[in-house]
Amino acid sequence: MSGTLTGLEAMRLQGFPFGSLDKEKLRRLGVSDSLLRDLAGNSFASGPFVAVVISVLLHAHLIFKDCGPVQDTAADDGCDDEGLLSLLC
Repeated sequence: MSGTLTGLEAMRLQGFPFGSLDKEKLRRLGVSDSLLRDLAGNSFASGPFVAVVISVLLHAHLIFKDCGPVQDTAADDGCDDEGLLSLLC
């Protein structure tokens, strides 16, 4: 057994559904194992990113729990920096 991932294994780790693909069909299309590894290395794992965003949204109330009530201190033109910062806490 080799210590290097195959192209299909690397793509599966990135979340691509390659369970139904035939290796022979990929070979006929000219898709090599090294190309699949390269593509997997350049891909964006959206599943873990979505999990982090959901976690942040679910726990945002814990981050801002010590903040006081939001007060509207913005100027009439809406360009007051202190008013914008008060929205965070």
